[in-house]
Amino acid sequence: MELKLNGTKIIPLKDWFDDKKIIIESGHIYTSEEPGIEHFMGLKFGKQLMDNLLQFGFPTASWLFVDDYNPKFEAKNEILDIEGFVSKINSQGTTIDKVIMESSLTDIAKDVIDGLASGGFTSKNGPLTTLNKKVSYGKAVLYDEETNHYACSVLDAAFYLVKAKESAISITVLPAQYKSQQKLTNILLTKLDKVGFKTNKEDTLQVYFSVPQESYMYPEIEPVVKDSFPVTSIINGLSEKNSFANKLTNYSLKVMGPKYEFHVVI
Repeated sequence: MELKLNGTKIIPLKDWFDDKKIIIESGHIYTSEEPGIEHFMGLKFGKQLMDNLLQFGFPTASWLFVDDYNPKFEAKNEILDIEGFVSKINSQGTTIDKVIMESSLTDIAKDVIDGLASGGFTSKNGPLTTLNKKVSYGKAVLYDEETNHYACSVLDAAFYLVKAKESAISITVLPAQYKSQQKLTNILLTKLDKVGFKTNKEDTLQVYFSVPQESYMYPEIEPVVKDSFPVTSIINGLSEKNSFANKLTNYSLKVMGPKYEFHVVI
């Protein structure tokens, strides 16, 4: 398969994807939640992005990330019918290729904590392991030894390590309120890079969207997408420092890098 963009260069995809795919993760949900408008809008954007990328000839895969970890620590009832949710997603035209349960990532999360500690990036304060780098809200707690609880950012970093093994590029579609948490996750990935972890951080991208309040009040009314999904910008407006871009310096096409973030307003 070949890709021709802007009539300038033809790029054999197999030469730089190595049988891997662009993983698009959307619809992130907790087992303490019922599927709602935010989940389905995220999935809608994920599908739109996937369909557009497929038109360009990019191989893609759709992943769903389910948090069955934090509800147990928060003593919340698990009410999500996962099979029913996936079935509904599939019925709307998106085939979920893989479902990842957050509780399955705890062993990798331990490796994340150990790796950060080996680089001198963490501190111990009693049972708490915190990040040495100060973030906007103060010290970021990464692990509580007393409760054996890993922070969301650590489990997310673990998830990105899983994606790095299976993806050429990883795109995560999330509601805008996850931006600060993902910022911390990206900090952890940068630190892990420095101690030898394969994070593929330069080949990851977060895309955020917002849902207007009236859509929650009247969920039967589907929000109208005011701005088209920025697929062209995602494909073309990309970081020169990116590892794929380094391989493709003679081509006009570059691939996405972490300095690019798109916030879709609907």
